[in-house]
Formats: sequence, structure tokens, C-alpha cells
Amino acid sequence: MFAFAAFTFVPSFLSLEFGLSLGQAGAVMALYGVGGLAYALSARWLIPRLGERGLVASGSALLGAALATLVWCPAWIWAVPACLFGGLGLYMLHGTLQTHATQMYPP
Repeated sequence: MFAFAAFTFVPSFLSLEFGLSLGQAGAVMALYGVGGLAYALSARWLIPRLGERGLVASGSALLGAALATLVWCPAWIWAVPACLFGGLGLYMLHGTLQTHATQMYPP
């Protein structure tokens, strides 16, 4: 909930704090989705190497680092990798949690 909610305010923050147009800020925020696609393309490689615990730990670390970068970034350009790695981290975490949630559902 917090990860999705926090990223919804990024374009407004970039616009107000750094003077980007809403279109430019939205383009930066689109990299969040590109991070999700990067996870989808690399999941076959990541899952066997990191395992479930590694995916959750790495995804949480990436997501936390991305949010911290967005809060304390000195220039808007820092938001570019933050959004990209934030999307990657969220989907690493979310995919693992979603898998366990579907396994817990009674038949």
C-alpha cells in the first residue's frame, strides 16, 4: 500500500520542487513501469539465483533506497534511477508476496 501510494505523488513533487512540466515528470515516473518490465524480463534469471528470501530482501532494499533517493534528491535527474529501481524493487517484492498469497487461499 505504501509503495503504490508514495509513487503516485512523485510527478507532482518533481513538478513543484524542480519545475518540471507534468509531462516531463510523468515521463520520469514511467520508468517505474520500465522497472517492472525489467523484473518480468529478468525473473527467470533472478528467482533461481536469489530465491524467495533474496527477492524480498533485495526488492525491499531497492524500494527503500529509491524512496529515500526521491526524498533527498538534490536534482531531478536523481529521480530517473530512483523510479527505475523502485519499480524493479517493488515487483521483486510484490511478485513473491503475491505467489504466497495465492498459495494460502483454501481450495
